[in-house]
Amino acid sequence: MPLAFFYAFMVRAMLLGDAFSVSILSFLIQFLITLLIFIGVLLIPNLIAIPLKRIKILGKKISLPLDIVITRFIEIVVSVPVLVLILVIIAIAKPSIYNVMIIIGLVSWTGIARFVRAELLKIRRLEYIEAADALGFHISE
Repeated sequence: MPLAFFYAFMVRAMLLGDAFSVSILSFLIQFLITLLIFIGVLLIPNLIAIPLKRIKILGKKISLPLDIVITRFIEIVVSVPVLVLILVIIAIAKPSIYNVMIIIGLVSWTGIARFVRAELLKIRRLEYIEAADALGFHISE
């Protein structure tokens, strides 16, 4: 018999179960689902928070009204208990992995937005930024 025949049986046996009768195929499927959730949970908040907080904040000496509105919206979202919000949305939405990814991503963007805002405000107050602004090099242009 050819070697590929025995190799196919060996691969089949490894995927169906090892010595402890744990299915490697089910482990791989669970790993891929977890990886998909992880990527979704990291990607969705970054897609929301970073563009939202980079709205022309570096070139302004005063707070923009839009910045104040966004900051207040972040504070409102933070004040709602996250676990309760997740449970309510999951109870309303159809249960699926994609809905879980979207829901966790939608409730976890506030920390990233607050961090980006704080870093941009810190950068705006650095001495070389103020010196460049005094020399006429405006960042907002």
